[in-house]
Amino acid sequence: MSRDVNPPAFANVVPFSRPNADPEKNAVFAAVVLAAHLRSLRLASGMKQNEAAKAISISGAKLSRLERAEITPHPRDVEDLAKLYELSPRNTAELIRLAQMARERTWWKRANISVPTSLSQLVGLECAATELSTFELSLLPGLLQTPDYARALMVGSQLGLGEDEIEERLRLRKARQELALDRDPQALFLLDESILHRGVGSPSGMTKQIDHLTRLSAVEGIEIRIVPFSSNPAIAANITSFTTLGFAPFSGLPNLAYVEEDWTGRYYMKGIQPEDKAGPSFEHYQKLMDKLRYEAVGREESLRRLEAARERFSS
Repeated sequence: MSRDVNPPAFANVVPFSRPNADPEKNAVFAAVVLAAHLRSLRLASGMKQNEAAKAISISGAKLSRLERAEITPHPRDVEDLAKLYELSPRNTAELIRLAQMARERTWWKRANISVPTSLSQLVGLECAATELSTFELSLLPGLLQTPDYARALMVGSQLGLGEDEIEERLRLRKARQELALDRDPQALFLLDESILHRGVGSPSGMTKQIDHLTRLSAVEGIEIRIVPFSSNPAIAANITSFTTLGFAPFSGLPNLAYVEEDWTGRYYMKGIQPEDKAGPSFEHYQKLMDKLRYEAVGREESLRRLEAARERFSS
């Protein structure tokens, strides 16, 4: 007998507060919602990953990647998994529909913009999030960078980027900013104070960058706060830059944490324990973000420190 579990939430007739949180318009969002459902269904069935994979004649590695939205789902695999988990025809059809939408072209492919594989999920999800919180340890996050700041980073990097590649990445950065910070954003940016002392590019470029941060601070829903040198060293030790993303309750997607690791990134879902039981989880990074928020100075003091940094670079 098929089980009539709750269908993917996008099937409910609820308006999306952010267009890119609609799986029909965002292939990455569809893929991650599907991945979350597949993992939840397997856990509810009591099956281990290798057991479920063997039952539908795919490798455990492939199912693992499907459950993390790291590969494009094939509708046939999804249909086989739905049958294995004894879903009703209605819910099976909804999962297959998600798989089909996940195979559509992303907005950046439609715009002929290349995105590094390690960033594709972040780029696809940050514009769908209703809440975004970022901690940056050494450089400004891409969503806050001016073109001059971003260009200076790319020219000074060891990637050996040509002019065409730099221009393409600048286009991507601009598009990300427009998509993520429009439509009543709720965004918190926690910046380590060292960022305000690290010149990137020319002094005039840095003053323009700080002016940009000041303007963004005045936008409703955007909060930029400084984590001072005097913050608790035990909190700042052994951490890297990371982002937490919150989504509307009806979206079908749990909140996520994205953690930078060298030139790659890892994702952690709320309520889902990673394969390494002793490793970090979404809850770990959420608690860390809360502690950093507590350590950060308030809005007015952050603005004063931005102004002091501007004076240093303009003198």
